[in-house]
Amino acid sequence: MSIRGCTIVAVEGPQAAGKTALAHALTAALIECGRVAAFVPEPAASSPFVEEFALHGGAADTSTELDLLTAQVSAQLRAARHREVLVCDKTTFNVLAHCSEVLAPEAVSSPMVQAMRQLAMAWGCVYDRVFLCADRFTADADPFRDPLRDRQDTVAARLEEELNLAGAQVVPIPRGLSTAQRVRFCLPIVEGAVPGASAS
Repeated sequence: MSIRGCTIVAVEGPQAAGKTALAHALTAALIECGRVAAFVPEPAASSPFVEEFALHGGAADTSTELDLLTAQVSAQLRAARHREVLVCDKTTFNVLAHCSEVLAPEAVSSPMVQAMRQLAMAWGCVYDRVFLCADRFTADADPFRDPLRDRQDTVAARLEEELNLAGAQVVPIPRGLSTAQRVRFCLPIVEGAVPGASAS
């Protein structure tokens, strides 16, 4: 499934894996190649719910995860309208992976979260490729990351489970590459996914 013919790729992985840097750089490379491309940021960085949870000691709840999921779907849907290629910072599967870590067990099994799971899985078919970053760089001092900093191995494992369960077209990025090397690795794969294009 595509959105109005737009090729949609995403960059995934644990915290401090270089996802955002790669997504920005890959978008720039696509534009330089003549593609009508856009970067779609992850919603957590601008979510008031995440701010309350990460910075002010609030509890993450179903509202937090629902806000992230729907904001992500909406941003990607709107950005695809007049673009040839989108490069998304994270996928809907990332929200599912975090639900199991931040929500109480009764919330994880609630009808709302199960409906969110159905939406996330249904939306997941729009991603033509998901580039999975495995490297871990030195974590910065971003306070938004603090609440889950010690649970990233678990989140990363759950993320891979969700991607596999959905049958996503995952492309693991080799370890030890610089951002420029990652772009050179990803660019021909993205170009190959664009209808009518030949990989360069």
